[in-house]
Amino acid sequence: RGILKATVTGGTLEAFGSACPFYEYDYRGNVADTYYGEALAIVRAGSGGQLCISVTDGTYTAKTTVQIEP
Repeated sequence: RGILKATVTGGTLEAFGSACPFYEYDYRGNVADTYYGEALAIVRAGSGGQLCISVTDGTYTAKTTVQIEP
């Protein structure tokens, strides 16, 4: 079980969480725990440019950037 923190630039983090039946965090926040090592982030792109999402567990960080066409 790991606690993750998500950061989004160029858009909005709409929901973040896992399918854990005993989920104790708010799906609308940027902190989630995993369920069997998995979590899901739902993002909304801004108006053009790039959308970047970064997720960290305090030790490791994953980051991806997506080009947004106007």
